[in-house]
Amino acid sequence: MAIRYNILNYHIGSDPETGFKKAGKHMKKRSKGHAVFWALLVFLVFLCGCGNDAPWESWTEERTLIQKDGQVTCCIIDGFEKDYYDLDELRQMAVEETSYFNGEYKQNGGSAAVLEVARLDEAQNMVRVTYRFSGGDVYTAFFTEKLYFETVGEALEAKHLFTGIDLYNETGSIKMDEENKEKLKGRHVIVTDAKSIIEVPYEVEYYSYGVTIRKDGSVDTLGCSGTATIILKK
Repeated sequence: MAIRYNILNYHIGSDPETGFKKAGKHMKKRSKGHAVFWALLVFLVFLCGCGNDAPWESWTEERTLIQKDGQVTCCIIDGFEKDYYDLDELRQMAVEETSYFNGEYKQNGGSAAVLEVARLDEAQNMVRVTYRFSGGDVYTAFFTEKLYFETVGEALEAKHLFTGIDLYNETGSIKMDEENKEKLKGRHVIVTDAKSIIEVPYEVEYYSYGVTIRKDGSVDTLGCSGTATIILKK
């Protein structure tokens, strides 16, 4: 149910490919969510915190933060040619699409908001847009890119997670068979095809092939060729 309006093409008109220069690594997110890339630029911005309450203010790479209550915060960083855009005008246009998205999605009890629009690098025209979603389902609807945060039992029941997959950690590997399904059913799991650096609310216990655990405990899914599965210790 992601909005398909292309706010950038509407704004710059004559040469969208020149006006929109890919600077981040998540082309999939842009190709599917490009039409809504600026959809949430201003809505509820007054709700955003500051200092330690706004970790995204220090992000210089595209990241996703999943909180214990299921809220998802993510930022997208891109470069734009000054000749092809006006940030204030894009903000104004985004308010309408934000209202539309939330109006359509509120029937599911979810909401989306933009916390920040900031120019990250004046020399390279880098812009950081930070979003917050009330849950992974809203993230999934907005970007048409799945991200689920739930218990293993819930994921199996919803068919977001399947038995038979191999999972790894620093000591070896296990298979999600009937025995481990029962053992792990109360643990939280993240299932996503987003290519991002993900900050997780609990320590990681198992992960699927291609996932990398960074020294700070965050999860790197950039190397995954398909869906990433991350099982947490709680």
